[in-house]
Amino acid sequence: MSDTNDNIEEVVEDATPSVLSDPRLNNLSRKGRPRGAISINSAASIKRLQELGFDPLERLVIQYDEVTKKISDMENGTTKYSAIAMSNLETLRKGIADTLVKYSYRAVPSSNETTVENKTPLKITLTGIDL
Repeated sequence: MSDTNDNIEEVVEDATPSVLSDPRLNNLSRKGRPRGAISINSAASIKRLQELGFDPLERLVIQYDEVTKKISDMENGTTKYSAIAMSNLETLRKGIADTLVKYSYRAVPSSNETTVENKTPLKITLTGIDL
C-alpha cells in the first residue's frame, strides 16, 4: 500500500503546473503596492514641483478667485458684458470648483440603494349575504 501512496504523490507532484516554476510568473501571491504608498513617478513629480515652488492647489484657488472677479466685474458693469464670455467663465469656474472639491471631501459612491419590502399577500374574505 505504501507503494501505491508513493505513486499517487509522485503523480500529484508531476501534475503541478509549470507556470508556478517560472519565477517571472510566480507573482500571484503578491498583493501589489501597499495602500497609501506613493509610486516612484508620483514621488519624483511631487519633489520636482516642490523644487519649483509650485503648488497646484494654490494655483487653482488663485485662478478661481480671478475668474470670480471677472464674473463680478462683468455683472457690475465694470467690464463690457458678453453672454458668451459669461457662459465660458461660469463653466471654467465650475470646472475649477469641481477639481477643488475632490481634494476636500471623500468621493460619494455612485451606487443607488434599493430597499426591498416584504409584501404580504392581500387576503379578501367573501361573506354571504343573508336574504
